[in-house]
Formats: sequence, C-alpha cells, structure tokens
Amino acid sequence: MKNKILLILFCVLSIFVSAETISIFDMQEKAELALEGDDLFSSIAIFKQIIERNPFYFDSRIGLSQAYFLLGEYKEASIHINEAISLNKNSIEAKIIYGRILTGQAEFLKARNIFETVLQIQKNNVDAILGIAELEVAEGNLVIAIDLYNNFLNKFPENRKALVSTIILYDSIKKNDISDEYVEQVLYLYPEHPHVNYIAAKHYFETGKVGSALVYATRSYEIDSSNNDTIYLLSQIYISLEEFNQAVVLIERSLETTRSDSKIWYLLGEIYLKIGNIDKSVYCYSTSLGYREQNELSRIALENTLIKHKPLNDPLRQKYANYHFQNGVDLLNRNYANQARNEFRRGLLLDPHSIEGQKLYAKLIKINGLYSKYLSMLRQINSEQPDDLELADEIEIYTSIISDTVSNIWGIDQFLIEAPRFNIEVYLNISSIPLNSYNEGSYLGYYLIHTLHSFENIDANFNNFQTDFSTAYSVSRKSGSDYFIMFDFIDTDRSFSLEAKIYHSGTGSLLSTLALFRTGNKKIILSLNKLSQIVSDSLPVWSKIIDRKANRILLNSGKVQGTEIGDIFYIIRTEDLSIKKDSISLDFDPGLLLGEVEITKTDDLISEGKLKKYNFFDFINPGDSLIKKTDTMESPKVEETKVKNSFSFEVYKSIISIP
Repeated sequence: MKNKILLILFCVLSIFVSAETISIFDMQEKAELALEGDDLFSSIAIFKQIIERNPFYFDSRIGLSQAYFLLGEYKEASIHINEAISLNKNSIEAKIIYGRILTGQAEFLKARNIFETVLQIQKNNVDAILGIAELEVAEGNLVIAIDLYNNFLNKFPENRKALVSTIILYDSIKKNDISDEYVEQVLYLYPEHPHVNYIAAKHYFETGKVGSALVYATRSYEIDSSNNDTIYLLSQIYISLEEFNQAVVLIERSLETTRSDSKIWYLLGEIYLKIGNIDKSVYCYSTSLGYREQNELSRIALENTLIKHKPLNDPLRQKYANYHFQNGVDLLNRNYANQARNEFRRGLLLDPHSIEGQKLYAKLIKINGLYSKYLSMLRQINSEQPDDLELADEIEIYTSIISDTVSNIWGIDQFLIEAPRFNIEVYLNISSIPLNSYNEGSYLGYYLIHTLHSFENIDANFNNFQTDFSTAYSVSRKSGSDYFIMFDFIDTDRSFSLEAKIYHSGTGSLLSTLALFRTGNKKIILSLNKLSQIVSDSLPVWSKIIDRKANRILLNSGKVQGTEIGDIFYIIRTEDLSIKKDSISLDFDPGLLLGEVEITKTDDLISEGKLKKYNFFDFINPGDSLIKKTDTMESPKVEETKVKNSFSFEVYKSIISIP
C-alpha cells in the first residue's frame, strides 16, 4: 500500500515537473523567435518570465543579454551575460556575446582578448571572426574591417550579415560602385528578407538612385510594415519625390501601432511644414518632444518654426522661451555662466519681449562686469515697464557707476559702433547628409549661426544647400568673406560627432580642422556651442581707430573682446592689413606699422589708449586698423619703419587689373 502511494505521488509530481519543463521550453522557443524577428521588447518580456520561474536557466540569460545588447543597453546586457557565464564558464556562445557587449562599452582590448581566445579553441568560429570585424569598425578602423569581411566572404560567400556589413562599410567610405556589386549579390540570395531590401533601398537613396530606392523600400515595407526604419526611409523617399500625401498616409498608418517613436513624429512634422500646415507641424514636433524630451532636433525644428511662422505674442513662443529661461537659471546656479548665456539668448530669440528673460540676461551681463551693457538693457526694460520703482533705482545706481567710463568721457554710444568682425560663410558638407535625420543639417546650420552670432568678433551666414568643397569655395570667394567653414556630423541615439574645417575664402586653403565628440543629454547643442567658442577664440584680435584727441586714441575693442588695461595694439593702415592665407592670423609688414597704442581704460565695447608714434610725421588717422600684440610678436624696430606710398599702390592695382 505504501509503495502504491509513493508511486502515485511520484507520477503526480512527474506530471507537474514535466508540464513546467515543457512550458518553459515553449516560452524559450517563443522568446527566441521574437528575438530573431527583431521584436526585442517581446523577447525580453518572455525571457524575464522564464527567469522569474528559474533564475538559473542559462538559455534565457543568454537571450536577455543578446536582446539588451541589440537595444544598446550594454550595462543591463553585461549583468545577464555575467550570470550566464557563472552558470556555464565554458560556453563559447556566452564568451562571444560578452565580447560584443564589451565592444559596445568601448572595452576594446578586453573584447579582442575574448575573441582571440575563442579562435584559439575554434579556429573558424564565424561569430568570433565577425566579432573582431565589428570591433575594428567600433575602433574606427574601417579599411581593416572591410578586409576582414572580404576574407570572411571568401570562405562564406552567402553569409547575409557579412554581405550587409560590407555594403554599409563601403557606403560609409563612399565606395558606392563596389557597394553596388554586393547589393546585387545579397538581393539575389535573400530577395524576401526585409532588412536586405531596406539596406538596398538605403544604399540606392544615398547614391541618388531614387527610383530603385523606392522599389526596395516598398518591398521591405510590404514584407514587414512594422519596422520604423523602413517607414522612415520610405517616407523620406516620398518627400524627395514630392509625394507628400503618400508620406503622410504612410506615417499616420504606422503611428496607429507605434505612436511613441519620436523620430517618426519629427519626420511627420517636417512633411506638414513642407505642405504649409504650420499648426500640424508644430503639433508633431511637440508630440515628438513629449515622447522624448531630449530630442534636440525636434526642439530646434519646433523653435525655428515658431520663430519663422508665429507672431511674437504667440503663447507657444512664450512657453518654449520659458523652457530656456528656466534652464539658464539652473545653469547659472551651478556656475555654468556660458551655457546659461546661450539659454537666455535662445529664449529671447523666441520671446524677445519677455521681461523675465531680459532681466535674467541683464543679470548675467552684470555678473560678467559689463556695466554699460547692463545699464543699456535696464533702460530697454524700463521703456516696457516704466512703473517698476526697483528697476528705476537700479538704473540710477548704475548711471552713477559708469559716469566716468570711456563712452561717457568721449560722449559716444558704444552700442551704435560697428564692432570689428570676421565674415564667415558656413556650409554643410554634402557627404554627411545621408547619414542623419531628414533636414537635420539645415537645422544644425542655422543653430550654429545663432551661436556664432553671440560673439562680437563674428559675422556669419549659413548657406542652406547641399554642397561640396568646390561650390563652397566659389560662393565664399565671390561673397568676399574672410573664412568659410564646412562641417559634417554623425548623430546617433547615444553620441554626436562633429567635424568642422576652416578654409581661407580667398585661396581655399585648409587652415584648421576641429573635431568634437559628445554623449549624453544636449550633446548637439553643447557641441555647437563649443564649436562656436573655439572658432571665436581662434580669431586674431584687431580693431579700428574710432576717434583721436592728440595722443589719446579711441578704439572699438573692449572687455567683450577681451581687451584689458596694459594691452598693446599696433597701428597700421587698413589697406596694409590682410588675413594670412596659411593660418588663422593677420598678415602685415612690420615695417609698415605707424605706431602703437597702450590701453589705459576699457569699456564694454570700446577702449581708450595712449598713442606712441613710430615716425616723425604723423600719419595716424581715424579708420586706421589696430593689431593686438601677442606673446609671439616681436616689437618692431622704429628705425626700420617705412610708409608705403598709397598713390603708387593704387597705380599698381590699376595696372594688374587691366583686362
């Protein structure tokens, strides 16, 4: 009897255990199918359910680590792969996944060691070989990576992942003719694979073959209508063909199932802007921000649209201006004065009549010690708010404080004097346009101009058209600008990289290359602000004589330009001064210097100095240029100075200009 009872209990327990085991196997199979189908969120949900039932289930730990890796959540992926390795230290699969995760975390040396260890055990392990190729790509060694993929394809010519990777790499280095061959090959082998068709469409779109791009993007969408990358690309193709209604229908249909995709909402906003529906465009941009507040592109696009199309008293302009004012206050409280300044300026661009914004900006100006400008801003605020007694008292105080400033002594309004500036043309390099979101380069270009204009020594203009070097050089030379900048960028979910090349507008000579890389929130805006700061700081300091009283000289360079008491400025005729063609600096003959000015008093935008002539005859007049002496400049020898005969120089120019 006892044995029968034990037998029955054993059978019952076996049924339960068997049922649970089968259930977990079914769940694992379902999760793996979801992972293979790129349904990462469903796969993660199922893998987690399995692990809740059995924390030691190796295959689910592996699956979770893969899914989180593909989402770019490397830290979370690392947790699960380490758990998997603790369950099976000899698993080759786990080692390879761990190596890929380390690559994503930029732990390149550790990742390489893991892949090489695997290859010592299994010489032809496909995943390990591809892992090293991915590693080379991550490190920026694209040519090496291409060689690895080509060697791999010699052994495994039908490997889909290697074929697609090779296409992406050749396209990235503009070897599009070679890419064409691989595209044909992968389409022949995998004609019904949605991602293959998407890559083919992307390749053809980026190389200007819009008809072919439409064919394969449509096919990719028909196979998998839920893929947002395909929807985004197909919409861009429709836009390029001016099929705006088709793009709207496509995106709005996709939003029925994927409403939270911030990037798709941004593109829909761009389409509505194209067809002139400003209100819907603004709604789409704001919805994009609602789903992802840190989407800088959507915010810039929204703000630009409000600035261009909405009246100054529109509540939305005030709403988004207040966002910047609050950001500025937070930054100022944390002693980030430069960043706060940019936020206040952006807010005032949106809502220039905001009393709060004007007061905040004025406060920052006061902190920077620019009291004349501070008083000027207070008077502007007072004209809009005449009954503010506290403001009136502040005006009275600072009127007294600046009573002996340079501008008052000379009886001049320094804010009406034209500041010494360099003229800069800005272009987006055509090569970076296909790599980023639709119209992103245009928005970044205009934002860059906004930041450049915050510096008194720059007058900049953005040329909003796709261009290469030859066009940029031609336009810049004809415009008479001093320099031109070509920039390109790569914007991903996690990082933003920017390269700007500064050229001489006269000769087209490359003078400087600036490269910036940022991650985290506000990666775009902080990069553009930093670029503007570097450009401004790299420009040489020059000025002009505004007025002269005996040996007292008034010049249009002040605290804002970094002019300080004791600085020395050399005087030279304006026609004898030019910019160097091989560096960002001024070009002049030291023998043509007329004298020097030692700064004795500074104001915000002007200064006063004491004149020292180099010649017996006085050739120094208002309008002459001044060059700030730097540590690398040698003081000119007075006995070697000479004066150019301006008449003979004009004759020379006339002769050489004879057609």
